Amino acid sequence: MLLEKSYCESNIVPEDLIVNKLGGNLVEITKNDNVVPFAKEHEGQEETFYKCDKVILRQNISNKNDAIVAFIRLKYSQDDEFSLINKGVQDSTDLEYMAYREYVAWCKEQASVYFDF
Repeated sequence: MLLEKSYCESNIVPEDLIVNKLGGNLVEITKNDNVVPFAKEHEGQEETFYKCDKVILRQNISNKNDAIVAFIRLKYSQDDEFSLINKGVQDSTDLEYMAYREYVAWCKEQASVYFDF
């Protein structure tokens, strides 16, 4: 698995999620979060640009579980997951744990949308 995190600026509104199948089981998933428009001088004119946090993951995905885990890794490391699960064991109403569970549900939906296993 290759995971790249970066800050991005563009004069085009970034798509929230892009899934590209690169051949065989290799897939590239790009997720853009925290998209914020701002004005910027460009070629003598003020234009609207967009900044965001970009995460790109490249991984072999051969089954639904691989796909779900890939989507989860866009936001949470394995250590982050263990920590959040432990919070949920202690208090199932913990806000961070509940946000994590909602994100996992979203990941399962995306795995079904983008992959046919």
